[in-house]
Amino acid sequence: MHRVSKHGISTLMKRHSAGSGVRAASLALWTSVAMVAGTGCSLFSDTTTGFVVFVDSITTAATIQNTEPLVVKFSGTVGSDRCSRLSRVEKRVTDDSLIVRFHGERRGRDCAQMPVLLDHEERLDPPLSALFTIAVLQPHGPPLVEVVRIQ
Repeated sequence: MHRVSKHGISTLMKRHSAGSGVRAASLALWTSVAMVAGTGCSLFSDTTTGFVVFVDSITTAATIQNTEPLVVKFSGTVGSDRCSRLSRVEKRVTDDSLIVRFHGERRGRDCAQMPVLLDHEERLDPPLSALFTIAVLQPHGPPLVEVVRIQ
């Protein structure tokens, strides 16, 4: 494969006569497309990519009374830029557990480089079992688990 530097392309374009202007314009267009495509930018589509969000922490009381609701807060980072967002929370609640998985999606390009934080809260009303387990299914590795005593 023959490579031409940016300087080499302008020299090539200057060498062509007026009759070969179409060829020179075509070469310039394809060179620009190749340079942009090499940067990983999408010129023609905004695709949506789904993923499972990694949760850093579960915050809740260690013990609650059996008459009060259990409030659980989840924290993490949905994405590194403003193209990412929390798309849905998949959850299963029983009398002795809450199992959740957070789904995110990334859509767009040229987004502000500001992280999108996960700040989600679940409120579970009584009755709850004496030992209540909260588990977050992660994108990889074991789940994040917290156990609350209900008195």
